[in-house]
Amino acid sequence: MTSGVVTCDQAVFTSIRTPTGEGYRIIAASRGLRADEKQSITRNSPSHDALCSPSTASSQALAAAAAFYALPSGRLCVAYSCHAGSEHTGRGGQRVYTQNVVFDEKAFESFGFNAFQVVRAMEGQALTTPRLSPPASLPELSIPTNPAATSVDAGALNSALNPAQRRAVLALLLDCRGLILDVADRWLEAAETLLLGIPGPMRTRISFSAGLRYSVNRGHRLQLLRDEKGAARTRTAGQGLAYLGPSYSTVDVYVAPSEWISFVERQWERNRIAELARRTSPVYEDCSAPVRERFGRLLNVIDTVEEVKPGPLLKIAAQCLFAAAAGREKALHDEVAAVTQTALHRRLQGAPLPAVKEIWSDLLALRQRQPLGTRFADPLVVQTLRTALAIEPLEAASLALEAAKSNYPADRTELHQVLSSIIERLASLPPRDNSERARFNEIARRWIQLRSGDPAVERLRERVSAPEVCMPRPS
Repeated sequence: MTSGVVTCDQAVFTSIRTPTGEGYRIIAASRGLRADEKQSITRNSPSHDALCSPSTASSQALAAAAAFYALPSGRLCVAYSCHAGSEHTGRGGQRVYTQNVVFDEKAFESFGFNAFQVVRAMEGQALTTPRLSPPASLPELSIPTNPAATSVDAGALNSALNPAQRRAVLALLLDCRGLILDVADRWLEAAETLLLGIPGPMRTRISFSAGLRYSVNRGHRLQLLRDEKGAARTRTAGQGLAYLGPSYSTVDVYVAPSEWISFVERQWERNRIAELARRTSPVYEDCSAPVRERFGRLLNVIDTVEEVKPGPLLKIAAQCLFAAAAGREKALHDEVAAVTQTALHRRLQGAPLPAVKEIWSDLLALRQRQPLGTRFADPLVVQTLRTALAIEPLEAASLALEAAKSNYPADRTELHQVLSSIIERLASLPPRDNSERARFNEIARRWIQLRSGDPAVERLRERVSAPEVCMPRPS
């Protein structure tokens, strides 16, 4: 997702008195809007007393709402509604003003599949400020896309729903179910946080409204509103819509263990919404449940890599290195391999030798699976051998034997150099006692069998053949 500009049509829906009429209608629009698109905008736009009142606001003037839906043409509409002074009809209350922006479905990707990125771009161009005397024919808009992650926090969603409710709501949306959420206020923030839990391309099909009173005509899949008197709950009973309120719920959903939902919930809990947006908003070629779970598993590995022990971490890396994947899934496999390599690098750097030995055979087996396995394992093998050489040269020589048994490079690679250093060190190593002398002879004989002719190995042969006095070595 890169910065750019999207060309959009626009329409203003509100109530004003003009020589040609009065009442709620489209009072201005760009020439590119089709007749059926205008009809859909008229049906979906709010009119008198349609905005929810924030429970914490002292004035209805603070109310605002947003909506997103597909038009009959296939294009998409993002709408922002607010109050624009007092009603002029004598009904009392506030006039509702709605700015609509219409663009091609493909352009939604440029906004990270996030309708609220469009709203923020509208704010940046003062399109959310009411214009009660616009020309009837409006120009096309050039709206900049902003690839930066959203700055919204999870507070609105987390205060409205407990963890079990959040998981149930996410599961319903992923299952394409209709849903009404009774939320006291901050509907736009709660809606954005919730929708960012869904893979970007899926959001194209989730029409929603946030901050609008319930209307049968709009019929959005997701509606966040303040159901002050329980009217929405009563009117939607028996319609197959899930309804979730602050003190009661008709949501009875078994949420099976899910890698994807687990990842999303962790970001919500930790208020890592920018990270959530970055992870869920790219183009996913396949958003089906089985593929989502595979993505979720990879994202969870990245998220919890520091909590996984080296053995399982190495197995995960091997699976990702040789997985048959393409597109976004292949990119995540590559990222998992990279982060596991980095994590193993840190773990092995200060690991005691017994811990290293637990995974050494698996690490060397992975190294033999060229070229990907070698490229992954060699830096870890080299680092481990260098660390062991500094701590316990005799054990380093034992570990190095296994590394040298196969795929020994003819060129002067880093591994070649560290193996040579270990042999040189072994050739000059004085045993500390008879037990270490026996261990030294055992390892030296194995090197002689493996690398006969090497000058340092030939010195080992002389050491094994000749009697030697054990000398204490500096610790």
